[in-house]
Amino acid sequence: MQDCDIGLLIGYNCPAASFPLNSVKSTPQEPYGLETPLGWMVVGGVASESDGVSLSHRIRTRELSSDEILKCLQEHIEPEDDSSLMSQNDLAFMKLMESNLSINEGFYTMPLPFRRIPELPNNRQYALKRFRLLEGKFNRNPQFKEKYHEFMLDILQKGEAELHKQEDNSWYIPHFGVFNLQKPDKIRVVFDCSAKYQGQSLNMNLLQGPDLNSSLAGLLCRFRKERVAITCDIKKMFHQFRVTREHRKYLKFLWYEDNVSKNVVDYQMNVHLFGAVSSPSCAIFGLQQLARDYAEEYPDAAAFVLNNFYVDDGLISVSTPDEAIRLMEDATSLTSKGNLLLHKFLSNDMAVAKALGCEESMMKDLNSDKEMITRALGLCWDVSADSFHFSDKIPEKPLTRRGILSTVA
Repeated sequence: MQDCDIGLLIGYNCPAASFPLNSVKSTPQEPYGLETPLGWMVVGGVASESDGVSLSHRIRTRELSSDEILKCLQEHIEPEDDSSLMSQNDLAFMKLMESNLSINEGFYTMPLPFRRIPELPNNRQYALKRFRLLEGKFNRNPQFKEKYHEFMLDILQKGEAELHKQEDNSWYIPHFGVFNLQKPDKIRVVFDCSAKYQGQSLNMNLLQGPDLNSSLAGLLCRFRKERVAITCDIKKMFHQFRVTREHRKYLKFLWYEDNVSKNVVDYQMNVHLFGAVSSPSCAIFGLQQLARDYAEEYPDAAAFVLNNFYVDDGLISVSTPDEAIRLMEDATSLTSKGNLLLHKFLSNDMAVAKALGCEESMMKDLNSDKEMITRALGLCWDVSADSFHFSDKIPEKPLTRRGILSTVA
């Protein structure tokens, strides 16, 4: 094995880098030589009869120039169009969204993408049983109860949920709360759309929709391309896209009357839920449609929204601080047209961070010599040094298949 630093890891999802130029055949039991644009390599293994170990060696290497690396990764750096790879279900989802999207009071509104309109049983008693279990947790954990009530009050005040006053046999969705380990004072209420009753669940009847995100590799390559890097996200993105009124009866849930009384009554969600299998595709479709609708007024911001977002996280790099500030101001104006709030801006450039109103604590760290580590699409980004890091803190997980897979990931 050569004693050298790893310059670049290239996977099979970059086929141009391993395109066969020449080959040297061998017997069926032996490896063969393959010449690629990056040099020769040996494919296959040599089995040892004693221990069954297989070995594979790279026998020729060369250092690539920046231009050669960019050429090999060009398909990732440039935004891609995977519409030709959609399944029939994905195409049905897109047709449904395109023909039924509307704008009401400034909110982009879409239907629930049902495979077919379902006939669901009345599961109120099941939802009530789950609610009583939630009340038990309230009694054991006063902080949990307080944060949960704050969340519910917030969505009611913003019109994201409302009382359901009709008598019908609609579907009820149980809900529960989780805390983010990195934000222990913030609760996320998840609506359990996978909860089954008499063999039915809401998610079973919904089209998931296509993956409309840009590829992670492409986003990260473009994020590293220029000198000034910026990240941001959309506040409560799913809840900013409304569900058509006739489908809200499938989003009923139980909660206290007036948020304080012990009397439990019926409510309904008016927005796409965190917990519905279709919500990511619905929200991304709505965001991209918003960008297309205002592309003429905000061309650069529209291109940023279309090509540099992964769900609600946006990240990009540009050449100058002035370009970064202008782009983020235009992106904020564009997203506000659909009642979306772009926030949590962060940049490796002090002037950009100050202009975009980054948090004061982050500004102090950025202005100092110490590391300032944050997350960028799951990677550890040292903002001050503008470099990616691997974290050596291995989380404690149970020794189960799921726990091991979580640790490895």
